[in-house]
Amino acid sequence: MNHLDLTTIVNAMALAPNGRPVQEHQTAYRIALAEDWQIEPGMKLLELGCGQGDMTAVLGAAVGENGHVVAYDPAPLDYGAPITIGDAQQHLANSSFGKQLEVHLATDVMQNDITYPDNYFDGLVIAHASWYFDSLEQLQTTLRKVTPWCKQIFFAEWDITPRLANQVPHQLAVLIETQLAAFTPNSFANVRTLVTKGWLVEVLHELGYTVQTTSQDAMKMEDGYWEASYTAETGLAAVTAMSLPDKFKQLMKTEIRTLQTYDLTQMKTLDSFVITATRTDIQ
Repeated sequence: MNHLDLTTIVNAMALAPNGRPVQEHQTAYRIALAEDWQIEPGMKLLELGCGQGDMTAVLGAAVGENGHVVAYDPAPLDYGAPITIGDAQQHLANSSFGKQLEVHLATDVMQNDITYPDNYFDGLVIAHASWYFDSLEQLQTTLRKVTPWCKQIFFAEWDITPRLANQVPHQLAVLIETQLAAFTPNSFANVRTLVTKGWLVEVLHELGYTVQTTSQDAMKMEDGYWEASYTAETGLAAVTAMSLPDKFKQLMKTEIRTLQTYDLTQMKTLDSFVITATRTDIQ
């Protein structure tokens, strides 16, 4: 794969005030993912859950002028802060990578009128978007629809098992958010369904893919701190306001107060698990 230039890609992104250092961390991490997946110039890729385009920008740079990235996200254009996904993707469309990007926002790939020929894409990319699905069944149904179009699957998500003690707050925040989302239909929370490596590998095997797994160090990423600090600050109020069984409500409050005992300024983001899956019928 051609060398991906961090500065060039970050310059293509819509940056929040004083947001360049964070964007550099986000982009460097996704460059490492693209290198793990061996994304090459000229590839045609499908991305689900593109959001504000952190992965989309790297994919656009990786496939180059002769490649193509088709990206979908069901969230409305005004979703996201401090920059909405609509504004972020429009900025990216106007960048040097825009001509190889085709982005569909407020669009669910499960719509009946969305279809592609078998093997149309070299790969499907889902990078830190799986936890936004409303259920494991919804994710599995989506994969059943789109995988015939894709020769490979490139997948990355946080690994719920901590490698280091200072990653435990991120794990605890994820578990708390997932439990709350179970009682909050149509939630806009960052963690709605907990997708684990073991579950996903089984599903991909059932869909006819051979699977290779690796891990990616995300220690410089801010995502764990954002998740843990948000949960520590807002969790108790959310639980108090919800109609929950008393015993479960007490458990949730205990978990949140446990999270509050950690010095979150010293915590680290969980590592991610990275999957490259290849259809057995095209190997």
